[in-house]
Amino acid sequence: MTTSHAVRTRTRVLAAAALVICVTGYAAAAVSTGSAREDANSVARVGHVAPELRVRLEDGSDARLSSLLQGRRTVVVFHSPECGVCVLTLPALEPFPASLQRFMVDVSGNLAATGRIPATGPRYLAADRPIVQRLFPFSGLPTIVFVDESGVIRAGLAGSQPPGRIQKELLAFANGDASGAP
Repeated sequence: MTTSHAVRTRTRVLAAAALVICVTGYAAAAVSTGSAREDANSVARVGHVAPELRVRLEDGSDARLSSLLQGRRTVVVFHSPECGVCVLTLPALEPFPASLQRFMVDVSGNLAATGRIPATGPRYLAADRPIVQRLFPFSGLPTIVFVDESGVIRAGLAGSQPPGRIQKELLAFANGDASGAP
């Protein structure tokens, strides 16, 4: 195999891998849309109240996510410390609008992996991934869900996203708007 043929082959393989990553990140919505009965067992849908999800708080106690969401525009970020895309994508949340609250939900269920809990900034929560995936059927990690003051999901993003898009959605949501992404 000649050097130029090897370079072309490697380029094609890398292009195919990049395409797979993009398709995985964009293939499905972070939250589905449609009309379904809203109850404690419902699935997350844009325009509907966020479903009930039990989360573990920083102090080890349990709470319902819905009780934490009420009364303030909130960005809920489902992620995992083992997720490479999460590690690369989450810095795009900065600078984070001060008017919003942020919950970082570790779907590996391991709060210890988050390290030291800061006095200000996002609150760190943990939840079991199978339950999270049933209630919030995301297509990739991280999944960013925008929830308004009344607990209604306004938009969502899943998987690898351009940093500019994340900032655009954050600012729009902080200003009272949401595009209904993905």
